[in-house]
Amino acid sequence: MIELNTLTYLFMAVAGVVSLIATYLTIVENDLVKAVIFSALQSTVYTIIYYLLMAPDIALVYIPVSVGLYPAVILFLIKKTERTEGDLEGSGGDSLIGIYLTALAAVLIGLITGLNAYVFQNQPKLDAPVGIPAQVSNALISGTLFFFNLSEYLAVASGFTLVFMLLSIPEEIVRSFISGEAHE
Repeated sequence: MIELNTLTYLFMAVAGVVSLIATYLTIVENDLVKAVIFSALQSTVYTIIYYLLMAPDIALVYIPVSVGLYPAVILFLIKKTERTEGDLEGSGGDSLIGIYLTALAAVLIGLITGLNAYVFQNQPKLDAPVGIPAQVSNALISGTLFFFNLSEYLAVASGFTLVFMLLSIPEEIVRSFISGEAHE
Protein backbone atom coordinates (compact mmCIF):
# COMPACT_ATOMS: atom_id res chain seq x y z
CA MET A 1 0.00 0.00 0.00
CA ILE A 2 1.22 3.51 -0.83
CA GLU A 3 1.96 5.76 2.14
CA LEU A 4 0.08 9.04 2.48
CA ASN A 5 3.28 11.12 2.23
CA THR A 6 4.28 9.38 -0.98
CA LEU A 7 0.83 9.89 -2.44
CA THR A 8 0.92 13.58 -1.45
CA TYR A 9 4.32 14.10 -3.10
CA LEU A 10 3.15 12.27 -6.20
CA PHE A 11 0.04 14.44 -6.40
CA MET A 12 2.15 17.59 -5.98
CA ALA A 13 4.47 16.43 -8.79
CA VAL A 14 1.52 15.83 -11.13
CA ALA A 15 0.02 19.19 -10.10
CA GLY A 16 3.36 20.86 -10.84
CA VAL A 17 3.42 19.36 -14.34
CA VAL A 18 -0.19 20.44 -14.96
CA SER A 19 0.75 23.94 -13.75
CA LEU A 20 3.76 24.04 -16.07
CA ILE A 21 1.60 23.00 -19.04
CA ALA A 22 -1.06 25.60 -18.15
CA THR A 23 1.63 28.29 -17.88
CA TYR A 24 3.05 27.34 -21.28
CA LEU A 25 -0.43 27.40 -22.85
CA THR A 26 -1.07 30.81 -21.26
CA ILE A 27 2.06 32.22 -22.86
CA VAL A 28 1.57 30.81 -26.38
CA GLU A 29 -2.23 31.30 -26.68
CA ASN A 30 -3.28 34.17 -28.97
CA ASP A 31 -6.91 34.12 -27.80
CA LEU A 32 -6.67 36.23 -24.66
CA VAL A 33 -9.81 34.78 -23.04
CA LYS A 34 -8.37 31.28 -23.35
CA ALA A 35 -5.05 32.57 -21.97
CA VAL A 36 -6.88 33.95 -18.91
CA ILE A 37 -8.58 30.57 -18.41
CA PHE A 38 -5.23 28.77 -18.62
CA SER A 39 -3.78 31.27 -16.15
CA ALA A 40 -6.67 30.65 -13.75
CA LEU A 41 -6.09 26.88 -14.10
CA GLN A 42 -2.43 27.35 -13.22
CA SER A 43 -3.42 29.45 -10.21
CA THR A 44 -5.93 26.83 -9.07
CA VAL A 45 -3.27 24.12 -9.24
CA TYR A 46 -0.86 26.34 -7.28
CA THR A 47 -3.55 26.81 -4.64
CA ILE A 48 -3.87 23.05 -4.28
CA ILE A 49 -0.08 22.75 -3.96
CA TYR A 50 -0.01 25.46 -1.28
CA TYR A 51 -2.70 23.61 0.64
CA LEU A 52 -0.79 20.32 0.39
CA LEU A 53 2.33 22.11 1.61
CA MET A 54 0.32 23.01 4.72
CA ALA A 55 0.02 26.69 3.87
CA PRO A 56 -3.77 27.17 3.96
CA ASP A 57 -3.41 30.87 4.76
CA ILE A 58 -1.58 31.45 1.47
CA ALA A 59 -4.13 29.30 -0.37
CA LEU A 60 -7.02 31.31 1.08
CA VAL A 61 -5.46 34.58 -0.09
CA TYR A 62 -4.30 33.19 -3.43
CA ILE A 63 -7.74 31.91 -4.53
CA PRO A 64 -9.68 35.21 -4.59
CA VAL A 65 -6.81 37.23 -6.07
CA SER A 66 -5.42 34.88 -8.73
CA VAL A 67 -8.58 32.99 -9.65
CA GLY A 68 -11.13 35.77 -9.08
CA LEU A 69 -9.88 39.36 -9.10
CA TYR A 70 -7.00 39.09 -11.58
CA PRO A 71 -8.99 37.23 -14.30
CA ALA A 72 -11.95 39.59 -13.82
CA VAL A 73 -9.78 42.68 -14.40
CA ILE A 74 -8.07 41.11 -17.40
CA LEU A 75 -11.39 39.98 -18.92
CA PHE A 76 -12.71 43.53 -18.44
CA LEU A 77 -9.70 44.87 -20.35
CA ILE A 78 -10.13 42.28 -23.09
CA LYS A 79 -13.75 43.37 -23.47
CA LYS A 80 -12.56 46.95 -24.05
CA THR A 81 -10.01 45.93 -26.71
CA GLU A 82 -9.62 42.87 -28.93
CA ARG A 83 -9.94 39.22 -28.00
CA THR A 84 -6.84 38.12 -29.91
CA GLU A 85 -3.32 39.19 -29.10
CA GLY A 86 -2.11 40.33 -32.51
CA ASP A 87 1.22 42.13 -32.40
CA LEU A 88 1.12 43.26 -28.77
CA GLU A 89 4.28 42.78 -26.75
CA GLY A 90 4.00 40.98 -23.41
CA SER A 91 4.69 42.65 -20.10
CA GLY A 92 6.77 41.20 -17.31
CA GLY A 93 8.44 38.53 -19.44
CA ASP A 94 11.90 39.36 -18.17
CA SER A 95 10.69 39.08 -14.58
CA LEU A 96 9.17 35.68 -15.27
CA ILE A 97 12.47 34.56 -16.77
CA GLY A 98 14.07 35.65 -13.47
CA ILE A 99 11.67 33.39 -11.57
CA TYR A 100 12.41 30.43 -13.86
CA LEU A 101 16.17 30.94 -13.64
CA THR A 102 16.01 31.20 -9.85
CA ALA A 103 14.01 27.96 -9.71
CA LEU A 104 16.60 26.21 -11.85
CA ALA A 105 19.74 27.90 -10.46
CA ALA A 106 20.74 25.09 -8.09
CA VAL A 107 20.11 22.40 -10.73
CA LEU A 108 22.17 24.27 -13.33
CA ILE A 109 25.05 24.69 -10.86
CA GLY A 110 24.70 21.01 -9.93
CA LEU A 111 24.85 19.93 -13.57
CA ILE A 112 27.94 22.04 -14.20
CA THR A 113 29.78 20.84 -11.06
CA GLY A 114 28.50 17.25 -11.09
CA LEU A 115 26.87 17.57 -7.64
CA ASN A 116 23.31 16.67 -6.62
CA ALA A 117 20.80 19.51 -6.66
CA TYR A 118 17.04 19.97 -6.86
CA VAL A 119 14.67 22.31 -8.68
CA PHE A 120 13.51 25.05 -6.26
CA GLN A 121 16.37 24.11 -3.90
CA ASN A 122 16.69 26.99 -1.49
CA GLN A 123 19.78 26.12 0.54
CA PRO A 124 22.32 23.26 0.63
CA LYS A 125 21.13 19.88 1.94
CA LEU A 126 23.03 16.78 3.11
CA ASP A 127 22.61 14.90 -0.18
CA ALA A 128 22.64 18.04 -2.36
CA PRO A 129 25.37 20.50 -1.33
CA VAL A 130 24.46 23.09 -4.00
CA GLY A 131 22.29 26.03 -3.02
CA ILE A 132 21.92 29.77 -2.76
CA PRO A 133 23.49 31.12 0.45
CA ALA A 134 21.25 32.37 3.25
CA GLN A 135 23.45 35.41 3.86
CA VAL A 136 25.59 37.65 1.70
CA SER A 137 27.95 40.00 3.59
CA ASN A 138 25.95 39.52 6.80
CA ALA A 139 22.73 40.52 5.00
CA LEU A 140 20.00 37.88 5.26
CA ILE A 141 18.65 36.98 1.81
CA SER A 142 17.15 33.57 2.76
CA GLY A 143 18.56 31.72 -0.22
CA THR A 144 16.40 31.84 -3.33
CA LEU A 145 13.54 33.61 -1.56
CA PHE A 146 15.10 37.03 -2.14
CA PHE A 147 15.40 36.41 -5.89
CA PHE A 148 11.88 34.92 -6.14
CA ASN A 149 10.42 37.90 -4.30
CA LEU A 150 12.36 40.42 -6.41
CA SER A 151 11.35 38.77 -9.69
CA GLU A 152 7.73 38.42 -8.60
CA TYR A 153 7.67 42.06 -7.51
CA LEU A 154 8.92 43.17 -10.92
CA ALA A 155 6.44 40.92 -12.77
CA VAL A 156 3.46 42.07 -10.72
CA ALA A 157 4.50 45.73 -10.85
CA SER A 158 4.89 45.66 -14.62
CA GLY A 159 1.58 43.84 -15.05
CA PHE A 160 -0.35 46.27 -12.85
CA THR A 161 1.37 49.24 -14.48
CA LEU A 162 0.21 48.00 -17.87
CA VAL A 163 -3.33 47.37 -16.56
CA PHE A 164 -3.61 50.86 -15.06
CA MET A 165 -2.18 52.46 -18.19
CA LEU A 166 -4.76 50.63 -20.31
CA LEU A 167 -7.58 51.58 -17.95
CA SER A 168 -6.60 55.25 -18.19
CA ILE A 169 -7.04 55.36 -21.99
CA PRO A 170 -10.55 56.42 -23.07
CA GLU A 171 -12.44 53.63 -24.82
CA GLU A 172 -13.04 55.69 -27.97
CA ILE A 173 -9.29 56.15 -28.50
CA VAL A 174 -8.61 52.44 -28.04
CA ARG A 175 -11.36 51.46 -30.49
CA SER A 176 -10.16 53.98 -33.11
CA PHE A 177 -6.58 52.74 -32.72
CA ILE A 178 -7.60 49.09 -33.10
CA SER A 179 -9.79 49.77 -36.11
CA GLY A 180 -6.91 51.65 -37.78
CA GLU A 181 -8.56 55.05 -37.93
CA ALA A 182 -6.33 58.11 -38.06
CA HIS A 183 -5.38 59.44 -34.64
CA GLU A 184 -2.90 61.93 -33.28
